[in-house]
Amino acid sequence: MHAISHLPDMKARVLTIMATRSNDQELVTKVASDHHYTHRPDDAQPTQKGNKAKVLPSFGYHPWFSHLIHDDLNSEVSGKLDSQTHYTDVLTSTPINSDLVDRLPSPTPLSRILAETRANLIAHSTALVGEVGLDRTFRIPLGAPGPQHNHPLSKHRVKPAHQIGILQAQLRLAGELNRAASVHIVGGQGIAFEALRELWRGHEIEVPSAKERKMLWRKKGDPIVDEHAIDAEDIEVASIEAKETNLPAPAPAPTLSKSNPFPPRICLHSFSGPPETVQQYLHPSIPVRFYFSFSEVINFSTPGHGQKDGEEEVLDSSSARALAAMKVVPEDRLLIETDLNVCGNVMDDLLEKVIRRICKARGWNLEDGVTRLKQNWTSFVFGET
Repeated sequence: MHAISHLPDMKARVLTIMATRSNDQELVTKVASDHHYTHRPDDAQPTQKGNKAKVLPSFGYHPWFSHLIHDDLNSEVSGKLDSQTHYTDVLTSTPINSDLVDRLPSPTPLSRILAETRANLIAHSTALVGEVGLDRTFRIPLGAPGPQHNHPLSKHRVKPAHQIGILQAQLRLAGELNRAASVHIVGGQGIAFEALRELWRGHEIEVPSAKERKMLWRKKGDPIVDEHAIDAEDIEVASIEAKETNLPAPAPAPTLSKSNPFPPRICLHSFSGPPETVQQYLHPSIPVRFYFSFSEVINFSTPGHGQKDGEEEVLDSSSARALAAMKVVPEDRLLIETDLNVCGNVMDDLLEKVIRRICKARGWNLEDGVTRLKQNWTSFVFGET
């Protein structure tokens, strides 16, 4: 909050600010109110009075704080739950030290969390849901709740099943209110994908088989140039081949209704998965439009990063994997971020660095890259193509 005073002087037009825990919700609301942002994309443009950076709020509970929530929607226990029972149920490595339980607050019911989040989303018509997610590496600090560098870490982690329950409940709310969501995934790409897939199960987009596509094209009187050219299982591959051979492309995905048990758009933020995982989220049967954002702080600020070998930057395995993923993400699904809680010149500089990195990786000139990334952000937030 001490850095918010620098926000009006930033080069960035809009900051998408994510809440992570209980006291953040009110702080995000205050900052959004002081730096108003409405529901029109044009509001991100500079005014005659100069650039005044604005705030797009996002409300949610990060997996680092999911243990502070009692999932009363899926629990057999009703009413007030004692802390020892709750933390024993949701944390690993039992028994839970009583001193740690004494330092942790009484859990808040998930039903109350969702009611408050719903109220915030309704009060802010373009607000997103986030930051939510799954983190299998996080350990509970022995001091104040949350990742505090000055507190030693306990041996306790939050059980994945509990994190998934909190995540899915928040994403269902996003679907109900037709809001995009920002999702954090660390150490569990596989189970995270399965947790997300549970939300859209039964709502998949029907993808015609290769044989059905051939029959459809034949009915339209178009010649089949190569009988094997459209046998690919992925409809996007078929679309490319159709373009190359002047065949009609498959029908576009149907427009989603306003209320679904899953968000219409999800950003996998500071994406750390391999290129193969990118492709998994792009399967044409998935009714969610996935975006992938990258940051210097998380994706490229790892030990060994920045060393030079001649003119080439030497990247460690984590940074190299992020760069490889960045190159295969469709150009209309790329987003940028800082994943940092300090605004001002530091944030502007980090945004510029990741923009330049993406432009270099994709072979874009800087102006075209900035324009493309702006369009992507507008599409992610407002659902416009």
